Amino acid sequence: MATSYLGADQELSRAVNLDLVRTVIEISRESEIQRLVYVSTAAVHGRGPFRGSDLRQLGYAPTSFRSRDRATADRMVLDAGGTVVRPQLILGAGDRWVMPGMSALLRALGGMPLAGAAKVSAIHVDRLGGLVAALAQRGSPGAYAAAELEPVSIAELARSFGERVGLELPTAPLALAAARDIAAGRRLGSSALEMLCHDSWFDASGTFEATGLNPAPREFFDPATADWYRGLLAG
Repeated sequence: MATSYLGADQELSRAVNLDLVRTVIEISRESEIQRLVYVSTAAVHGRGPFRGSDLRQLGYAPTSFRSRDRATADRMVLDAGGTVVRPQLILGAGDRWVMPGMSALLRALGGMPLAGAAKVSAIHVDRLGGLVAALAQRGSPGAYAAAELEPVSIAELARSFGERVGLELPTAPLALAAARDIAAGRRLGSSALEMLCHDSWFDASGTFEATGLNPAPREFFDPATADWYRGLLAG
Protein backbone atom coordinates (compact mmCIF):
# COMPACT_ATOMS: atom_id res chain seq x y z
CA MET A 1 0.00 0.00 0.00
CA ALA A 2 1.50 3.28 -1.14
CA THR A 3 -0.58 6.40 -0.69
CA SER A 4 0.62 9.89 0.11
CA TYR A 5 -0.37 13.52 -0.19
CA LEU A 6 2.38 16.16 -0.02
CA GLY A 7 0.41 19.35 -0.62
CA ALA A 8 -0.72 22.17 1.67
CA ASP A 9 -4.35 21.13 2.25
CA GLN A 10 -4.64 19.72 5.78
CA GLU A 11 -8.04 18.13 5.22
CA LEU A 12 -6.83 16.38 2.07
CA SER A 13 -3.74 15.21 3.90
CA ARG A 14 -5.89 13.63 6.57
CA ALA A 15 -8.16 12.02 3.98
CA VAL A 16 -5.30 10.50 1.96
CA ASN A 17 -2.49 10.00 4.47
CA LEU A 18 -4.62 8.77 7.34
CA ASP A 19 -8.27 7.95 6.60
CA LEU A 20 -7.50 5.99 3.44
CA VAL A 21 -4.93 3.90 5.29
CA ARG A 22 -7.44 3.20 8.05
CA THR A 23 -9.95 2.03 5.45
CA VAL A 24 -7.40 -0.32 3.84
CA ILE A 25 -6.56 -1.79 7.25
CA GLU A 26 -10.23 -2.44 7.95
CA ILE A 27 -10.79 -4.05 4.55
CA SER A 28 -7.67 -6.18 4.99
CA ARG A 29 -8.90 -7.37 8.37
CA GLU A 30 -12.39 -8.18 7.07
CA SER A 31 -10.94 -9.98 4.04
CA GLU A 32 -8.45 -11.89 6.22
CA ILE A 33 -5.50 -10.64 4.17
CA GLN A 34 -2.38 -12.03 5.80
CA ARG A 35 0.24 -9.46 4.78
CA LEU A 36 -0.12 -5.71 4.78
CA VAL A 37 2.86 -3.59 3.67
CA TYR A 38 2.63 0.20 3.90
CA VAL A 39 5.10 2.63 2.33
CA SER A 40 5.48 5.24 5.05
CA THR A 41 8.26 7.85 5.34
CA ALA A 42 11.33 8.42 7.49
CA ALA A 43 9.93 11.92 8.07
CA VAL A 44 7.81 10.42 10.86
CA HIS A 45 11.01 10.57 12.95
CA GLY A 46 11.54 14.30 12.46
CA ARG A 47 14.54 16.14 11.05
CA GLY A 48 17.31 14.59 13.08
CA PRO A 49 20.19 14.81 12.55
CA PHE A 50 20.39 11.05 11.96
CA ARG A 51 23.65 9.30 11.17
CA GLY A 52 23.29 5.59 10.54
CA SER A 53 20.37 5.37 12.93
CA ASP A 54 18.35 2.17 13.30
CA LEU A 55 14.86 3.59 12.79
CA ARG A 56 13.35 0.69 14.71
CA GLN A 57 14.87 2.29 17.80
CA LEU A 58 13.56 5.77 17.04
CA GLY A 59 10.32 7.32 18.24
CA TYR A 60 7.84 9.39 16.28
CA ALA A 61 8.66 13.11 16.08
CA PRO A 62 6.89 14.51 12.99
CA THR A 63 7.30 18.21 12.27
CA SER A 64 4.47 18.86 9.78
CA PHE A 65 0.78 18.01 9.61
CA ARG A 66 1.51 15.66 6.71
CA SER A 67 4.15 13.78 8.69
CA ARG A 68 1.86 13.67 11.71
CA ASP A 69 -0.90 12.06 9.65
CA ARG A 70 1.54 9.57 8.20
CA ALA A 71 3.03 8.81 11.62
CA THR A 72 -0.45 7.97 12.90
CA ALA A 73 -1.07 5.77 9.86
CA ASP A 74 2.35 4.14 10.35
CA ARG A 75 1.48 3.27 13.93
CA MET A 76 -1.93 1.90 12.92
CA VAL A 77 -0.36 -0.48 10.39
CA LEU A 78 2.15 -1.74 12.96
CA ASP A 79 -0.61 -2.17 15.55
CA ALA A 80 -2.54 -4.22 12.99
CA GLY A 81 0.43 -6.58 12.61
CA GLY A 82 1.57 -5.09 9.33
CA THR A 83 4.87 -3.98 7.86
CA VAL A 84 5.95 -0.39 7.27
CA VAL A 85 8.68 0.70 4.90
CA ARG A 86 10.23 4.10 5.60
CA PRO A 87 12.17 5.74 2.75
CA GLN A 88 13.77 9.15 3.14
CA LEU A 89 14.19 10.39 -0.44
CA ILE A 90 12.57 8.48 -3.33
CA LEU A 91 14.14 9.17 -6.72
CA GLY A 92 13.12 8.21 -10.24
CA ALA A 93 9.95 8.30 -12.34
CA GLY A 94 7.18 10.00 -10.41
CA ASP A 95 9.49 12.25 -8.37
CA ARG A 96 8.02 15.71 -8.71
CA TRP A 97 9.30 16.92 -5.35
CA VAL A 98 12.82 15.81 -4.42
CA MET A 99 15.15 16.51 -7.34
CA PRO A 100 13.01 19.17 -9.04
CA GLY A 101 12.61 20.94 -5.70
CA MET A 102 16.28 20.61 -4.79
CA SER A 103 17.37 21.93 -8.18
CA ALA A 104 15.04 24.92 -8.00
CA LEU A 105 16.15 25.73 -4.47
CA LEU A 106 19.87 25.56 -5.28
CA ARG A 107 19.41 27.82 -8.28
CA ALA A 108 17.40 30.30 -6.22
CA LEU A 109 20.10 30.32 -3.53
CA GLY A 110 22.90 30.65 -6.06
CA GLY A 111 25.12 28.28 -4.11
CA MET A 112 25.41 25.03 -2.19
CA PRO A 113 24.60 25.33 1.54
CA LEU A 114 27.49 24.03 3.63
CA ALA A 115 29.13 22.87 0.37
CA GLY A 116 26.56 20.06 0.17
CA ALA A 117 28.29 18.08 2.90
CA ALA A 118 25.08 16.79 4.51
CA LYS A 119 24.36 13.13 3.82
CA VAL A 120 20.93 11.59 3.26
CA SER A 121 19.31 8.22 2.66
CA ALA A 122 17.98 7.83 -0.87
CA ILE A 123 16.50 5.04 -2.96
CA HIS A 124 15.42 4.64 -6.58
CA VAL A 125 11.71 3.94 -6.98
CA ASP A 126 12.45 0.66 -8.80
CA ARG A 127 14.61 -0.53 -5.91
CA LEU A 128 11.87 0.51 -3.48
CA GLY A 129 9.35 -1.55 -5.44
CA GLY A 130 11.60 -4.59 -5.21
CA LEU A 131 12.00 -4.18 -1.45
CA VAL A 132 8.25 -3.84 -0.93
CA ALA A 133 7.52 -6.92 -3.05
CA ALA A 134 10.11 -8.97 -1.18
CA LEU A 135 8.82 -7.90 2.23
CA ALA A 136 5.27 -8.76 1.16
CA GLN A 137 6.44 -12.27 0.31
CA ARG A 138 8.78 -13.16 3.15
CA GLY A 139 9.42 -10.29 5.52
CA SER A 140 8.42 -10.31 9.17
CA PRO A 141 6.04 -7.61 10.45
CA GLY A 142 7.76 -4.46 11.67
CA ALA A 143 9.47 -1.32 10.42
CA TYR A 144 12.17 -1.25 7.73
CA ALA A 145 14.40 1.48 6.33
CA ALA A 146 14.26 1.81 2.55
CA ALA A 147 17.55 3.15 1.28
CA GLU A 148 20.86 2.24 -0.29
CA LEU A 149 23.33 0.88 2.24
CA GLU A 150 25.56 3.94 1.87
CA PRO A 151 24.25 7.50 2.27
CA VAL A 152 24.81 10.08 -0.43
CA SER A 153 25.88 13.68 0.07
CA ILE A 154 23.75 16.54 -1.18
CA ALA A 155 26.71 17.68 -3.29
CA GLU A 156 27.05 14.30 -5.00
CA LEU A 157 23.30 13.97 -5.52
CA ALA A 158 23.13 17.42 -7.15
CA ARG A 159 26.27 16.84 -9.21
CA SER A 160 25.18 13.50 -10.64
CA PHE A 161 21.65 14.76 -11.30
CA GLY A 162 22.89 17.85 -13.10
CA GLU A 163 25.35 15.87 -15.22
CA ARG A 164 22.85 13.19 -16.24
CA VAL A 165 19.92 15.51 -16.86
CA GLY A 166 21.95 18.31 -18.45
CA LEU A 167 21.14 20.91 -15.83
CA GLU A 168 23.74 23.37 -14.55
CA LEU A 169 23.45 23.73 -10.79
CA PRO A 170 25.46 26.09 -8.57
CA THR A 171 28.30 24.48 -6.62
CA ALA A 172 29.83 27.46 -4.78
CA PRO A 173 29.80 26.85 -1.01
CA LEU A 174 27.21 28.90 0.85
CA ALA A 175 27.22 29.48 4.60
CA LEU A 176 24.09 28.31 6.40
CA ALA A 177 23.30 31.78 7.77
CA ALA A 178 23.58 33.28 4.29
CA ALA A 179 21.40 30.53 2.82
CA ARG A 180 18.74 31.14 5.46
CA ASP A 181 18.81 34.91 4.81
CA ILE A 182 18.36 34.37 1.07
CA ALA A 183 15.60 31.84 1.62
CA ALA A 184 13.76 34.17 3.99
CA GLY A 185 14.13 37.15 1.66
CA ARG A 186 12.76 35.19 -1.29
CA ARG A 187 10.15 33.36 0.78
CA LEU A 188 11.58 29.96 -0.03
CA GLY A 189 10.52 26.93 1.97
CA SER A 190 12.55 26.59 5.17
CA SER A 191 11.92 22.84 5.48
CA ALA A 192 13.44 22.18 2.04
CA LEU A 193 16.50 24.23 2.95
CA GLU A 194 16.99 22.41 6.24
CA MET A 195 16.89 19.09 4.38
CA LEU A 196 19.97 20.21 2.46
CA CYS A 197 21.85 21.14 5.60
CA HIS A 198 21.50 18.25 8.05
CA ASP A 199 22.53 14.62 7.99
CA SER A 200 19.53 12.32 7.70
CA TRP A 201 20.49 8.75 6.88
CA PHE A 202 19.49 5.40 8.28
CA ASP A 203 20.86 1.88 8.58
CA ALA A 204 19.14 -0.24 5.90
CA SER A 205 21.25 -3.38 6.35
CA GLY A 206 18.43 -5.15 8.19
CA THR A 207 16.11 -4.56 5.24
CA PHE A 208 18.43 -6.28 2.78
CA GLU A 209 19.03 -9.11 5.22
CA ALA A 210 15.28 -9.63 5.66
CA THR A 211 14.56 -9.60 1.93
CA GLY A 212 17.63 -11.44 0.69
CA LEU A 213 18.01 -8.91 -2.11
CA ASN A 214 21.39 -7.96 -3.54
CA PRO A 215 22.59 -4.84 -1.69
CA ALA A 216 24.90 -3.74 -4.53
CA PRO A 217 24.36 -0.02 -5.20
CA ARG A 218 21.65 0.91 -7.68
CA GLU A 219 22.34 3.93 -9.90
CA PHE A 220 19.96 6.81 -9.17
CA PHE A 221 20.01 8.53 -12.56
CA ASP A 222 20.34 5.82 -15.21
CA PRO A 223 19.53 6.83 -18.81
CA ALA A 224 15.82 5.99 -18.58
CA THR A 225 15.47 7.90 -15.31
CA ALA A 226 17.40 10.87 -16.66
CA ASP A 227 15.10 10.95 -19.69
CA TRP A 228 12.06 11.01 -17.41
CA TYR A 229 13.44 13.94 -15.42
CA ARG A 230 14.32 15.83 -18.59
CA GLY A 231 10.75 15.45 -19.80
CA LEU A 232 9.40 16.65 -16.47
CA LEU A 233 11.66 19.70 -16.34
CA ALA A 234 10.86 20.57 -19.95
CA GLY A 235 7.29 20.98 -18.82
